[in-house]
Amino acid sequence: MFVIDAHNHIGNRRGRKGQSAEEIIAQMDESNIDQAVVFSYVPYPNNDYIGDMVKKYPDRLIGFAILDHTQKNPEKELERAVVELGLKGLKLDTPTHGFSIDDFSVTGPTFEVANKYHLPVICYCGDNNFVHPYKFAEAAKRYPNINFIMAHAGILFMTSHAIEVCMENKNCYIEISNINGKVINDAKDKGVLSQVLFGTDTPFNYFEVMKCCVESALDDDSEKELVYSKNFKNILNQVKT
Repeated sequence: MFVIDAHNHIGNRRGRKGQSAEEIIAQMDESNIDQAVVFSYVPYPNNDYIGDMVKKYPDRLIGFAILDHTQKNPEKELERAVVELGLKGLKLDTPTHGFSIDDFSVTGPTFEVANKYHLPVICYCGDNNFVHPYKFAEAAKRYPNINFIMAHAGILFMTSHAIEVCMENKNCYIEISNINGKVINDAKDKGVLSQVLFGTDTPFNYFEVMKCCVESALDDDSEKELVYSKNFKNILNQVKT
């Protein structure tokens, strides 16, 4: 079964070792992961490296941009990342830089670019004021061409709210890294399994751990296929670059 992992970091970072494109691909081969979305670490954006690795391994890696919203005109870097580097989406971790995803005085110009190209935007989603699932709903209503991906599905205590947001907004998705199979079944029971994405968050987690969550939650191969790849392929098919 074809597997796309929607959440991975590559490149260098301070402190603990990062991982290279070659290292993640070796791990993907061991765990039968066909493709992986990759981006640099939020505090150390390096979109050029991501672009280079996507060009080097086009059948294995899908590149997303990282932006520093403390700098002027981050939307120009997103435009460059899409047009010149061939990246297909945007990764945000708004608490790192101290703003909320629905603070449109900060995110608005960036989201205008993402909306123009129908880019997916993946952002940490959890139980604090910066990244509550309801803030994704506000962004999704304002920018209907963006598919908003709630990374970690509202970890730890907001997973039910994240599923609720998916029920009300077809351009919202949950990504399952670092959660458990119960959340996948909750999404299925609420009728939004088509808005659930497989993800691992390497190098902070293991591919096999998150595959076990899917396998423990779902028995039907057609349902597994939705989570493993079809839902993300649907997102990528909407990108206009």
